[in-house]
Amino acid sequence: MVERTLENQDPIKQMHVLWAIRWTIAAWKEVTPQTIEGCFIKSTLFSFKEGPQRHPRDYLDPPLLDKMQQMAEQLHTAGRIRDVINIWDFIKLPGEEVEDSAEDLIE
Repeated sequence: MVERTLENQDPIKQMHVLWAIRWTIAAWKEVTPQTIEGCFIKSTLFSFKEGPQRHPRDYLDPPLLDKMQQMAEQLHTAGRIRDVINIWDFIKLPGEEVEDSAEDLIE
């Protein structure tokens, strides 16, 4: 994009999805697990001073998911979102299971 600007071209007109994907991948590679954990801790989503609790891979917390469903319905009632989806269906999408190999996880 800098090259486009130096060539007196509008970088916004040169932008496309591939550039955005490349930037996203480059940025994601710089994010460490500690950064993600720190963000969860600062969000106080799970508790004030602790990060998310570790659970088995297929663990789902029904009370938490029910609460999320209620919050989505409240947002819909307040006019903040148009459609409310079923949170359970969203989490358990058929064909969307991720099976990472040990090599992928280490990488």
